Formats: sequence, structure tokens, C-alpha cells
Amino acid sequence: MHMFNNFMTYYLETRNLFHPSQHGYRPHRGTASAWKVILSEVIKARDIFEFDLKNFFNSVNLDAISVALIKKGIPIDMVK
Repeated sequence: MHMFNNFMTYYLETRNLFHPSQHGYRPHRGTASAWKVILSEVIKARDIFEFDLKNFFNSVNLDAISVALIKKGIPIDMVK
């Protein structure tokens, strides 16, 4: 899985397919860089909303993720 993650990260990073706001699983980005961006946005925010993500990952639609990866150009064999 570690090698697969490295391959996917390299593939997406070199093709500029990561969303600019994604910090997880990216080189030189992580929790600290995400908080830096979040805090700079929160300071100037008029309203702040909080969401409960309990059980979020249990409800992720794997078929939808597969379709999204294929649309990004990830080979079907890798998606499977």
C-alpha cells in the first residue's frame, strides 16, 4: 500500500491533478500546512460552520471514487 500511495502521489502531483486545498498525502504538506491555511481564512471569515463527520468514512461511495479516478486518467487496472 505504501508503494501504491507513492505511485499515486507521484502520478497526481506530476500531472497537477491534486486540488490546491488538499494537504494530506502530498509531499511537503500535511496537518501544519492545512492549519496555516485554515487559520488565515478563519480570521477573515464572517461566519463559521461546524460539521460532524462521525462515520464519514463508512459512507464513502467507492464506486463514485472509482469513477472520479478514472475521469482523472488513472488506469482502470490501478483503480481496481
